[in-house]
Amino acid sequence: MERKKVNLREDLNLLAPRLRRYARALVAGHPGPNETADVLVSVALRRAFETGAVSPALELDILAFGFLAEISREQSGAPGARTSSLGSLQGAMLGLSVGDGVSRNALPKTGGSCATDLHAPEKLASALESNDSLCSALCALKLEEREALLLVDLESFSYAQAARILKISRPILVARLSRAREKLPKYLKDGSSSRRSKWRPSHLRVVK
Repeated sequence: MERKKVNLREDLNLLAPRLRRYARALVAGHPGPNETADVLVSVALRRAFETGAVSPALELDILAFGFLAEISREQSGAPGARTSSLGSLQGAMLGLSVGDGVSRNALPKTGGSCATDLHAPEKLASALESNDSLCSALCALKLEEREALLLVDLESFSYAQAARILKISRPILVARLSRAREKLPKYLKDGSSSRRSKWRPSHLRVVK
């Protein structure tokens, strides 16, 4: 059992950069440093470890991204989602120890760049790094549309996998993805400096 926990911890540590990049793009429209997104990832890693330790049949990336999507919705106040403050999530993160499975050293850092993260489709990841108007256009999408677009086009999940992560049917996933792909070019075209100046970088309710 201990060997299994060690392997699970290592697998989660390897998955953490992808989760961090996805969370940052989901919250702020780009994969750069974002403390709120990194807290969400830390809590998602803990939930994935606790669940994965007793459910070896589950695919770890589906499990972890699913928890991240769930936590993001809780914070955004999405319909039907449980809500919890950022402070409570930070408390959960600070409660982590090596004995909990995911070491503190392996938790996502709030500084630095995601440019070296693995597995991102190079074109979109590069565009998000350097294009402010794309970041603004991405965050102008509805959360459900942004979730679908990033899972498929940034993280390269299949439609079936993305639907499982978001706990929706494949047709609903495809519909959301189609709306996102249709809207994004329009938002880019209309993305004036005034639009960017009014935009705020997070859909989450930050509790100080």
